[in-house]
Amino acid sequence: MITSREQTFEGLSNTGVDALAVRSGLPAEDLMDLSSRRLAETIELLREQAEGDEGLSQNTLYVVQNQLEVAKAMLDACIDGLVKFGGRART
Repeated sequence: MITSREQTFEGLSNTGVDALAVRSGLPAEDLMDLSSRRLAETIELLREQAEGDEGLSQNTLYVVQNQLEVAKAMLDACIDGLVKFGGRART
């Protein structure tokens, strides 16, 4: 089974150090599914917001940014796991 490698994200503004992380050892398939669902939720939110005349609020923009950052971190953790797994498979 291919598993994730730790992927940090969401840097603190004062230090630049990442505050959050996707844990190592999680099933890549499950993480990719979770990432896909987060992206689908974000797309749906943007579609709903596009129907109105008000535009995107600051809160909506924050939610979209957060959802995208988390989904990206999950995918990056899976990619790192695939690369690690691929490296072991060749040796």
